[in-house]
Amino acid sequence: MIYLAFSLRLALAGVLLAGAVAKARAFGEARRMVEVTVRRALPAPALARRIPAGAAAGLLIGAEAAVALLLLSGAGQARPGFAAALVLFVCFTALAVFSATTGAELPCACFGRSTARLGPRHVLRNGVLLALAAAGLYLASAGPDGDGMRAGGVAVGIAAAFVVTALTAYYDDLVDFLTEEFR
Repeated sequence: MIYLAFSLRLALAGVLLAGAVAKARAFGEARRMVEVTVRRALPAPALARRIPAGAAAGLLIGAEAAVALLLLSGAGQARPGFAAALVLFVCFTALAVFSATTGAELPCACFGRSTARLGPRHVLRNGVLLALAAAGLYLASAGPDGDGMRAGGVAVGIAAAFVVTALTAYYDDLVDFLTEEFR
Protein backbone atom coordinates (compact mmCIF):
# COMPACT_ATOMS: atom_id res chain seq x y z
CA MET A 1 0.00 0.00 0.00
CA ILE A 2 2.88 2.39 0.64
CA TYR A 3 3.95 2.07 -2.98
CA LEU A 4 0.45 2.90 -4.19
CA ALA A 5 0.28 5.96 -1.93
CA PHE A 6 3.73 6.98 -3.17
CA SER A 7 2.64 6.57 -6.81
CA LEU A 8 -0.52 8.59 -6.20
CA ARG A 9 1.44 11.39 -4.53
CA LEU A 10 3.80 11.62 -7.49
CA ALA A 11 1.03 11.29 -10.10
CA LEU A 12 -1.17 14.01 -8.61
CA ALA A 13 1.85 16.26 -8.04
CA GLY A 14 2.85 15.71 -11.67
CA VAL A 15 -0.62 16.54 -12.95
CA LEU A 16 -0.84 19.70 -10.83
CA LEU A 17 2.67 20.85 -11.76
CA ALA A 18 2.00 20.20 -15.45
CA GLY A 19 -1.18 22.27 -15.18
CA ALA A 20 0.52 25.10 -13.30
CA VAL A 21 3.48 25.29 -15.71
CA ALA A 22 1.23 25.12 -18.77
CA LYS A 23 -1.04 27.86 -17.41
CA ALA A 24 1.97 30.03 -16.59
CA ARG A 25 3.37 29.54 -20.11
CA ALA A 26 0.00 30.39 -21.68
CA PHE A 27 -0.99 32.97 -19.09
CA GLY A 28 -3.31 34.85 -21.45
CA GLU A 29 -5.36 31.70 -22.01
CA ALA A 30 -5.45 30.98 -18.27
CA ARG A 31 -6.55 34.56 -17.59
CA ARG A 32 -9.28 34.28 -20.22
CA MET A 33 -10.45 30.95 -18.78
CA VAL A 34 -10.71 32.48 -15.30
CA GLU A 35 -12.45 35.59 -16.63
CA VAL A 36 -15.09 33.61 -18.54
CA THR A 37 -15.56 31.21 -15.62
CA VAL A 38 -16.13 34.08 -13.19
CA ARG A 39 -18.59 35.72 -15.58
CA ARG A 40 -20.60 32.58 -16.32
CA ALA A 41 -20.25 30.18 -13.42
CA LEU A 42 -19.76 31.85 -10.07
CA PRO A 43 -22.86 32.46 -7.96
CA ALA A 44 -21.74 35.92 -6.80
CA PRO A 45 -20.41 37.52 -10.00
CA ALA A 46 -20.52 41.06 -8.64
CA LEU A 47 -18.15 40.13 -5.83
CA ALA A 48 -16.03 37.91 -8.08
CA ARG A 49 -15.63 40.64 -10.69
CA ARG A 50 -13.80 42.78 -8.14
CA ILE A 51 -10.88 40.35 -8.33
CA PRO A 52 -8.84 41.00 -11.48
CA ALA A 53 -8.77 37.94 -13.76
CA GLY A 54 -4.99 38.08 -13.98
CA ALA A 55 -4.65 37.96 -10.20
CA ALA A 56 -7.16 35.09 -9.98
CA ALA A 57 -5.29 33.16 -12.68
CA GLY A 58 -2.06 33.73 -10.76
CA LEU A 59 -3.71 32.44 -7.59
CA LEU A 60 -4.92 29.35 -9.43
CA ILE A 61 -1.42 28.66 -10.76
CA GLY A 62 0.03 29.25 -7.30
CA ALA A 63 -2.51 26.94 -5.65
CA GLU A 64 -1.78 24.13 -8.10
CA ALA A 65 1.98 24.52 -7.64
CA ALA A 66 1.69 24.75 -3.84
CA VAL A 67 -0.41 21.59 -3.60
CA ALA A 68 2.01 19.78 -5.92
CA LEU A 69 4.97 20.83 -3.77
CA LEU A 70 3.11 19.74 -0.64
CA LEU A 71 2.57 16.31 -2.19
CA LEU A 72 6.25 16.13 -3.16
CA SER A 73 7.53 17.23 0.24
CA GLY A 74 7.42 13.72 1.66
CA ALA A 75 5.20 11.09 3.13
CA GLY A 76 4.82 13.15 6.31
CA GLN A 77 2.86 15.75 4.34
CA ALA A 78 0.82 13.22 2.38
CA ARG A 79 -2.46 13.73 4.25
CA PRO A 80 -2.57 17.54 3.89
CA GLY A 81 -1.34 17.23 0.30
CA PHE A 82 -4.02 14.73 -0.67
CA ALA A 83 -6.68 16.76 1.18
CA ALA A 84 -5.68 19.93 -0.68
CA ALA A 85 -5.62 18.05 -4.00
CA LEU A 86 -9.07 16.68 -3.20
CA VAL A 87 -10.40 20.23 -2.69
CA LEU A 88 -8.90 21.41 -5.98
CA PHE A 89 -10.29 18.45 -7.92
CA VAL A 90 -13.73 18.90 -6.36
CA CYS A 91 -13.72 22.50 -7.63
CA PHE A 92 -12.42 21.51 -11.08
CA THR A 93 -14.98 18.71 -11.38
CA ALA A 94 -17.82 20.99 -10.27
CA LEU A 95 -16.89 23.51 -12.99
CA ALA A 96 -16.78 20.75 -15.61
CA VAL A 97 -20.19 19.45 -14.47
CA PHE A 98 -21.60 23.00 -14.52
CA SER A 99 -20.29 23.60 -18.02
CA ALA A 100 -21.48 20.22 -19.30
CA THR A 101 -24.98 20.49 -17.86
CA THR A 102 -25.80 24.17 -18.40
CA GLY A 103 -24.22 24.84 -21.76
CA ALA A 104 -22.13 27.63 -20.23
CA GLU A 105 -19.28 26.73 -22.59
CA LEU A 106 -16.44 27.41 -20.20
CA PRO A 107 -13.05 27.25 -21.93
CA CYS A 108 -10.59 24.59 -20.85
CA ALA A 109 -7.08 25.94 -20.53
CA CYS A 110 -6.39 23.30 -17.92
CA PHE A 111 -3.04 22.43 -19.48
CA GLY A 112 -2.28 25.60 -21.37
CA ARG A 113 -3.64 26.37 -24.79
CA SER A 114 -6.73 24.44 -25.76
CA THR A 115 -9.70 24.96 -28.02
CA ALA A 116 -11.79 22.50 -26.00
CA ARG A 117 -14.74 23.55 -23.88
CA LEU A 118 -15.25 21.99 -20.48
CA GLY A 119 -17.71 19.17 -20.97
CA PRO A 120 -18.44 15.52 -20.26
CA ARG A 121 -14.91 14.39 -21.15
CA HIS A 122 -13.55 16.73 -18.48
CA VAL A 123 -16.06 15.50 -15.93
CA LEU A 124 -14.65 12.01 -16.53
CA ARG A 125 -11.01 13.13 -16.35
CA ASN A 126 -11.51 15.26 -13.25
CA GLY A 127 -13.64 12.56 -11.63
CA VAL A 128 -10.78 10.09 -12.02
CA LEU A 129 -8.33 12.60 -10.52
CA LEU A 130 -10.79 13.23 -7.69
CA ALA A 131 -10.98 9.47 -7.03
CA LEU A 132 -7.18 9.21 -7.05
CA ALA A 133 -6.90 12.03 -4.52
CA ALA A 134 -9.55 10.40 -2.30
CA ALA A 135 -7.78 7.04 -2.53
CA GLY A 136 -4.48 8.69 -1.67
CA LEU A 137 -6.00 10.44 1.34
CA TYR A 138 -7.44 7.13 2.54
CA LEU A 139 -4.12 5.32 2.07
CA ALA A 140 -2.16 8.10 3.77
CA SER A 141 -4.52 7.95 6.73
CA ALA A 142 -4.55 4.16 6.98
CA GLY A 143 -0.99 3.12 6.36
CA PRO A 144 2.64 3.66 7.35
CA ASP A 145 4.54 6.73 6.22
CA GLY A 146 6.71 5.07 3.57
CA ASP A 147 9.96 4.32 5.39
CA GLY A 148 11.99 1.47 3.97
CA MET A 149 10.72 1.44 0.40
CA ARG A 150 12.78 -0.61 -2.04
CA ALA A 151 14.35 0.81 -5.20
CA GLY A 152 12.33 -1.42 -7.54
CA GLY A 153 9.03 -0.32 -6.02
CA VAL A 154 10.08 3.31 -6.15
CA ALA A 155 11.03 2.97 -9.83
CA VAL A 156 7.67 1.38 -10.68
CA GLY A 157 5.90 4.14 -8.72
CA ILE A 158 7.76 6.85 -10.61
CA ALA A 159 6.99 5.19 -13.97
CA ALA A 160 3.29 4.86 -13.08
CA ALA A 161 3.15 8.49 -11.99
CA PHE A 162 4.76 9.58 -15.24
CA VAL A 163 2.18 7.64 -17.28
CA VAL A 164 -0.74 9.11 -15.30
CA THR A 165 0.68 12.63 -15.64
CA ALA A 166 1.27 12.29 -19.39
CA LEU A 167 -2.16 10.77 -20.07
CA THR A 168 -3.83 13.52 -18.07
CA ALA A 169 -1.86 16.39 -19.58
CA TYR A 170 -2.53 15.16 -23.13
CA TYR A 171 -6.05 13.89 -22.45
CA ASP A 172 -7.82 16.35 -24.77
CA ASP A 173 -5.38 15.57 -27.58
CA LEU A 174 -5.84 11.83 -27.08
CA VAL A 175 -9.64 12.06 -27.02
CA ASP A 176 -9.64 14.26 -30.13
CA PHE A 177 -7.28 11.87 -31.93
CA LEU A 178 -9.28 8.78 -31.03
CA THR A 179 -12.64 10.31 -31.91
CA GLU A 180 -11.27 11.44 -35.30
CA GLU A 181 -9.58 8.10 -35.91
CA PHE A 182 -12.72 6.01 -35.30
CA ARG A 183 -15.24 8.12 -37.23
